[in-house]
Amino acid sequence: MRLLERIFSSRRREAADAAYQEAMGTSGDLIERMREHSTSESAARAMVSDIWAQHRNIPFMTSVYETVQEMNVARANGLFSRAKK
Repeated sequence: MRLLERIFSSRRREAADAAYQEAMGTSGDLIERMREHSTSESAARAMVSDIWAQHRNIPFMTSVYETVQEMNVARANGLFSRAKK
């Protein structure tokens, strides 16, 4: 009986609840930052934010994937060079 009591003790549940709340808080902060970056002046931040926000939208993600693959082929064929820093 003591074994079950230790397994299901409220102390463990409290620690798990605290960890869950911390993770949800961090997740909430990330979601809010990604929403802010969607309207960013930085094109890269805005694109990554929009892609992340649409990651479950299969047609959208398919279009993004196809576009990236087409650009990779064009770059491999020498049509575009990488931007210099």
